[in-house]
Amino acid sequence: MSQEAKVLRRIDSADGKRYAELMARGGFYIFEEYTEGRDGEYVFMAPSHCSGLYATQAEAERDMIAQLPWLRDGNVV
Repeated sequence: MSQEAKVLRRIDSADGKRYAELMARGGFYIFEEYTEGRDGEYVFMAPSHCSGLYATQAEAERDMIAQLPWLRDGNVV
């Protein structure tokens, strides 16, 4: 049986076109970035970056900020 990830933190970009989620799953931590996509008039959010596994929340959060340029630039709500 798969275990669902629990979102610990969500950070939205100031322009609303991206967001990142820091999650816990099965004793590990991961983060994912979602970016706005378009198909004609249809607008959706699609995964654009998925991290590896981290042993601690602090490690995952540190790498999330380091790997996603818009977080480093402070382009957040």
